[in-house]
Amino acid sequence: MARSTLNLVEADTFADVARRLGVDGLQHLVVDAADVDAERFGDHIRARLPGVRVLSQHKADTNHAVVGAASILAKVARDEAVAQLGRILERKVGVALGSGYPGDEQTQRFLEAWWRMHKSWLEDGAPGRSPQGRPARRLPVTGGGRGSQRL
Repeated sequence: MARSTLNLVEADTFADVARRLGVDGLQHLVVDAADVDAERFGDHIRARLPGVRVLSQHKADTNHAVVGAASILAKVARDEAVAQLGRILERKVGVALGSGYPGDEQTQRFLEAWWRMHKSWLEDGAPGRSPQGRPARRLPVTGGGRGSQRL
């Protein structure tokens, strides 16, 4: 099985979005690097979009107005999706979801409550599928002797 990292998943997603937005005829793509090595992140996207010039930078949302605008739209859409998910899941646990960001104490309380109730990150504990349609993989979960959990 090929090794996958969050950075590679994000590069795949960036390339998929570019394709859905009409990469045909696109000559230049500017992205906010989701890797500590901006050039490496750009290389991953270039490999998925042959013929497209990819400029991958940290702080691209500050340096390029179009990336900043896209960042704002993405954050609004994300916040709306988390709020919708919260309305569904909070009833099942009795704890508010919070912002969904890992550093948010409310989100941490929600996740702890969810785990106590379900002993799984999935509602029914059944194997799931990734957003790309691949089967969920078993990943180690640290602490508490929980073993591994499908994520």
